[in-house]
This record gives sequence, C-alpha cells and structure tokens, in this order.
Amino acid sequence: MIVVKTIIILGIFFVMASISKKIITKMGDKPINETEKKYKTYDRIDIIYYQIAYICFYFILFIGLMIVLPMYGIQKETIYGLLISVSIAIGFSAQRPLSNIWCGLIMILCQVYQVNDVVTLNIQSISNKEFTGRIVAINLFYTRLADVKDGKEIMVSNSIVYSSAVSYNESVIYR
Repeated sequence: MIVVKTIIILGIFFVMASISKKIITKMGDKPINETEKKYKTYDRIDIIYYQIAYICFYFILFIGLMIVLPMYGIQKETIYGLLISVSIAIGFSAQRPLSNIWCGLIMILCQVYQVNDVVTLNIQSISNKEFTGRIVAINLFYTRLADVKDGKEIMVSNSIVYSSAVSYNESVIYR
C-alpha cells in the first residue's frame, strides 16, 4: 500500500513540476522583432527563464521526495541533517561553477558583450598571450569565441571572460 501511495504522490509532483516548467518557459517566450533578430538579444531572457524552469522542476520533485521518505520510516531530522551536509559539500565544490553562473548572468542581463563583438582576452594564468576573438554565443556557464585569425571556436568560462582584461576592439574586423 505504501508503494502505491509513493507512486501516486511522486506522480502528482512530477506532473506539477512538468507543468510549472512549461509555464515558466512560456513566460520567457516573447515576440521577436527584426532588431532583436539582427543583434540576437532575444535569447538573453530565454536563457534565464529556461534555467529557472529547470531549477523549479527539480525543486518540486525534491519536495515530493521529502514527503515520501518519512512514509518509509526515515525521520525528518535525519533527512534535514543529510540535506545540510550535502548542501555544504555542494557549496564548497561548486564555487567555480557558481562564479561562472554569476558572471554569465551579469554579462547577459547587463549586456556587457553582444554576439559578434570582437574582444581581446589577456589571460596570464593560461598563457602569456592575448587572444582576440569574435563572440559567437554567451551562455550561463561559458562564452564561445571564434578566433579572428583562423576562425576556430573555443569555449572560455564566463568568470575568465568577465575577470580577465577584456577589451572591445572595434578596429579588428572578423570575416
């Protein structure tokens, strides 16, 4: 009987999570005009809504799991202790990815760089060289750049793009 209750409860929470994910994703959709198509500014808000939708999806599933576990005799205090321990471990191990996310959010929301901008990265920690490239895409975790010399694409983490000496270079034309 407990297994049937578990399946029903988790099924209900899965449906609720799926519906909330679709609603939040639809909230980010907006009509695209010609200027937004030309400068590709329409995808900035969509990225954020998409990420929020997935966070909400997994959070609702987590709440369903928190309701089901006590039905199997697991005490709430044990669940809370485990949750706190896992949260601390995740927090320490996710410092770099969280830094990338914050830098990505700043770059996306404040429109620090646009797609097709040409930038110069001075990355001393990787090499003593400068890298000049055209921005192909900006994501929450990384920025894709195409080298202006040979067109090869590289992915650079947003924290490096945001914190290293990046300058916009109008004189370089990418072909």
